[in-house]
Amino acid sequence: MMKAFPHLTRSHKLTSVPQNNIGSEFCAEIGQRLNLIRTWLEYSPKEFAKAIGAPQKQVLEWEEGNSMIPPEIAVQICNIFGITTDYLYRGDELGIPRDFASHVMNKNIVF
Repeated sequence: MMKAFPHLTRSHKLTSVPQNNIGSEFCAEIGQRLNLIRTWLEYSPKEFAKAIGAPQKQVLEWEEGNSMIPPEIAVQICNIFGITTDYLYRGDELGIPRDFASHVMNKNIVF
């Protein structure tokens, strides 16, 4: 999994941009989409964090909209789980697998 990102290792310290530098609404929207991805996969926060090589606490901060996902981690999440950065950052539903779209539509969630 990590071969596409050789500069990232399990010991790589992940940093996030504080949400007040970007916009709390934008961070919250990305966090909601990240949470949808994780729950669609039926991963616990711990399992999801392990899959992307991030601390669980950091994943929860991203989901809560308290900080922004670093771009290299966002790309990694998209590559691993088959979504696009257009979906993660902008909510573009064309960037998600069909079964994930069905999951989201069944929950009556607006992109």
